[in-house]
Amino acid sequence: MKIIFDIGANKGQNFNYFFEKADIIIAFEANTILVEKIRLDFKEFIDNKKLIIENIALTEDKNIEKIFTRI
Repeated sequence: MKIIFDIGANKGQNFNYFFEKADIIIAFEANTILVEKIRLDFKEFIDNKKLIIENIALTEDKNIEKIFTRI
């Protein structure tokens, strides 16, 4: 089984290419608005377990709340 990790998925603009190359895409995106867009645009792939989208960010910034309030 081939898995692609998309770190910083943005709008999911690379997913169609990734679906040709892998069985599953695990995508990470910090922007909650973009995550919701991906969930709507790629619902079929999520439902078929071909796409997993996680709304997370990795940072050493101690002011993490401020990062998410700017989005």
